[in-house]
Amino acid sequence: MQYIAEQRIKEAAENGELDDYEGKGKPLVHNDDPLMPPELRMAYKILKNSGFMPPEAQDLKEVHSIMELLDTCSDEQVRYRQMNKVQVLLARINRGRRYPVRLEELQEYYRKTVERVTVNGGS
Repeated sequence: MQYIAEQRIKEAAENGELDDYEGKGKPLVHNDDPLMPPELRMAYKILKNSGFMPPEAQDLKEVHSIMELLDTCSDEQVRYRQMNKVQVLLARINRGRRYPVRLEELQEYYRKTVERVTVNGGS
């Protein structure tokens, strides 16, 4: 079966049928999230194509937004509350997953940010 497909692709290329397709010469764009559990990928893709964002994706987007805010925020109370919010969001994201979110860069940045905070609590 694979041989037949490869043969037909080769014939089409030789006949020039593959010369003017959209995206020729550009890298393929993979929209699948490698951190997404395989059993949820199709459902989330359908939601995305319908204009909906899965809750996990919304939470990840919010985590990244908070990290950008922390980069420019000078108010330590706000920073403390936002870091707590990141912890809650990551816990919520990981709660429904078989494998935890791997945000090594985010965690390193988070660690550096925590080191700069001097408040002992927040409200």
